[in-house]
Amino acid sequence: MKAKKIQLPQTEEFQSLINLLAVYSEATNQLSNLQSVANDHLMEVLDDLRPQYAELQGKLLEAESAMEIIARKHPEWFNDKKTIKTPYGAISLKSSTALDVSNEEAVLVRIELEAQRRFPAPAQKAERDEFIAKFVRSEQRLNKEALEGEEDAFLKQLGVARVQKQNFSAKPAALDMGKAVSETNAEEQQVAAAA
Repeated sequence: MKAKKIQLPQTEEFQSLINLLAVYSEATNQLSNLQSVANDHLMEVLDDLRPQYAELQGKLLEAESAMEIIARKHPEWFNDKKTIKTPYGAISLKSSTALDVSNEEAVLVRIELEAQRRFPAPAQKAERDEFIAKFVRSEQRLNKEALEGEEDAFLKQLGVARVQKQNFSAKPAALDMGKAVSETNAEEQQVAAAA
């Protein structure tokens, strides 16, 4: 099956578009090559630095662990100030707390149950909702996919406008090896059949 020939405009502006597409394709290919060369150089540099990097990382971990052990042995050093500054840097020992929530869904259910226990009456729904909102974040977002199927009049009532836009894209020229091989095979079969 032959592709349908399309008559292309023969204007100066169309020729400019073709020329710009050629520049775009060439620049894209050159940038890809440049990126590849840069990646190769980066890997060479990283290969050279890897032993030194690993050694320094080891020293950092060792020093940090040793400093932490010493600091924890002497919490009295941090009574007046939580951070000790030296010409070589600073160390600190601070107390903190964190919440460990092993099952978030169970906690959410317990919050709802506690809200119902504290505010059981139907007239207390506002207080119940306020109690839950204090501990639970909820996020509401528009389902734009569902709105897409609605009539424009309904969308207008909601304050939503259907905007029509034209999307532009440019693709650099690239050889499609699979297509090129299949077209060559098809042409060879036609030549053989005609002979």
